[in-house]
Order: sequence, then C-alpha cells, then structure tokens
Amino acid sequence: MNKKLNISKLSFLLFNNLSNKRKRQLFYLFFLMIISSIAELLTLGIALPFMGALVNPDILWDFIFLKNLFSFFQINSSSELIFPITFLFGSIVLISTSIRLLNVFFNGRLAAAIGSDMSCEAFKKTLNESYYYHTNTNT
Repeated sequence: MNKKLNISKLSFLLFNNLSNKRKRQLFYLFFLMIISSIAELLTLGIALPFMGALVNPDILWDFIFLKNLFSFFQINSSSELIFPITFLFGSIVLISTSIRLLNVFFNGRLAAAIGSDMSCEAFKKTLNESYYYHTNTNT
C-alpha cells in the first residue's frame, strides 16, 4: 500500500516527536514572530508620515493632539520639530530591526537544535537494532 503523507500530517507527526522543551521554544518563537511582524508593520506605517513631516512639517501643527504634545515638550516652530521626529523614526527602525534579528537568530538556533535532536534519536534507534537487522538490511 502506498502511503501518501501530506504536509499537514507530516508537520503533525514531526511536532508530536518533539520534546516538551522544543515545543515550548516553538511557542515562544511564535510570539517573537508576532512581535516582529507588528514591529515591521509599525516601521512601514511610520515611513510615509515621516517623509511627509520632513517635506512639510507645518502640516503637523494642524492636529490638536500633536500641537498639545509639542507645546508640552516646548517645541514652538517647525524647524525645532525635525530632529525629534527623525530621532523617533530612527529609534523605531532600530528597535524593529533588532527584533527581526532576534527572530532570525532564534529561528536558526531552534531549527538546528531540532535537527540535532532528530539526528541523535535516529542514531540511537539505529544503534539499538539487533545484529540480525544490521546484517540483513541494505544500507
């Protein structure tokens, strides 16, 4: 009988063979991926307003909330506004990039750890087979 395993069955089988530690790590990595995607959306969402503020900083004075915020920080002119906006944009981009780098790092580490665990398990199973199995099985 020809067994066909589709991707979902294979993924479920793989997940069931993982240790509890690796399952927990996958769970944490999933949340790191969600945080990374939110940070990416924030970076993309702030890029156009940042460009607009650089081109025409006077438009920001039209928003009452921003006007109150600027007066709280004692910013009275458009020329004083460019540095804080640039600093805010740069900070958001750096934080987002750091989160993405952490995501890539932990993703690679977890993939290597899972591969190592599976290789060790396959090696143990092969070593624990009977002598008869090794003499009669084609390598």
